Amino acid sequence: MGEDGPTHHGSFDLSYLRLVPGLVVMAPKDENELRDMLWTAIRYRKGPIALRFPRGESLGLPPKTEFNEIPIGKSVTIREGKDMAILAIGDRVVPSIALAEKLEENGISARVINARFIKPLDTDMMDEVIRGYSTVVTVENNTIIGGFGSAVAEVFSERASDKIQFRRFGLPDRFVPHGKYSDLFKDTGLDIESLSREILSLAHSNNQKRKSKFSLRIKAGK
Repeated sequence: MGEDGPTHHGSFDLSYLRLVPGLVVMAPKDENELRDMLWTAIRYRKGPIALRFPRGESLGLPPKTEFNEIPIGKSVTIREGKDMAILAIGDRVVPSIALAEKLEENGISARVINARFIKPLDTDMMDEVIRGYSTVVTVENNTIIGGFGSAVAEVFSERASDKIQFRRFGLPDRFVPHGKYSDLFKDTGLDIESLSREILSLAHSNNQKRKSKFSLRIKAGK
């Protein structure tokens, strides 16, 4: 989502690419991970790979001097946390670290997972998340319809994870106009302030539900 018009933001890539059978779909969090993903794609022999990276400036990281092959379909945790899990993809990973720090200021310890792959998903990681967390959110720079969050929701539904309070954050179902990164992310609710406000509301709602269930159990016990 760069400073181009509505038809050039690349808002739908993850949604339509994950429909293609046998296609591996990756999205790097920064320029160095992009190098590793290119290296991985060149060495991969089992089928085609698509890399989805955003327009605009890089993070300005010093370039790595070597390449590392990334295991296909494997995510990586880049920040530990015990209260909730944030599954982020592509250029929303680094902002999700800042988001987790903002949540920490409000008493919520968030684990940040760099999913790296939209297809195939890291189902081992997702099983671990299901076992360890009651609140999970996904963050992506893609339309909310059929994208990364939808893929995660499909896996959760198949694993009967009804105990999880789950929320997807992505681009709304409308064309996003011209504008600067910061303005467009604020307009679509993907800036740090908007996300932290929504997640804090979600956590509060989850806590209220827990208290209500606990109260009902006490009354039932009497």
